[in-house]
Amino acid sequence: MSITASSDYVATLEQHMAEVRQLFTKVYVKVLLDRKETHAQLPISTPQLKTLLAFQEGRTYTMGQISSSAMVTLPSMTGMIDRLFADEFVERVKDPKDRRIVLVKLTEKGVRVRNNAVTRSRQELGNVLNLLDSDDSTELLNSLEKAARIIRKVSGGSNAGSAEASI
Repeated sequence: MSITASSDYVATLEQHMAEVRQLFTKVYVKVLLDRKETHAQLPISTPQLKTLLAFQEGRTYTMGQISSSAMVTLPSMTGMIDRLFADEFVERVKDPKDRRIVLVKLTEKGVRVRNNAVTRSRQELGNVLNLLDSDDSTELLNSLEKAARIIRKVSGGSNAGSAEASI
């Protein structure tokens, strides 16, 4: 057994990964979802916002693709898309290659709300990052780039996710 595969190493790695996941979630919620004064100005719920952010503008998705991108179950996504469709944030279109497949894409209204949310979250992220000095900010960026490169390597090289994955 190699030193990097020892049980102590794996346990330590698991502990750090759990801590990083919790911290990323905390920052994600702070920056994107838990800003009451910012979110109150958006005409959608937090789960609807999360769903809109899983879309890339101009792209159509199968229900499986968008549920995977948003990291929610297909039945949950179906209900969410139904609500977003009723509020005219998304539209359903038939796949031109297979009329049995229904694709989903953002409407102009959905694009506006999504872009507004992205702009607001980037502003809030900037506010959070302004709490760091220049050295810490540079170190954070370099560390995240390195972590992303390593995680892509161990996950099979996928660059999956939405266009706003960096938010």
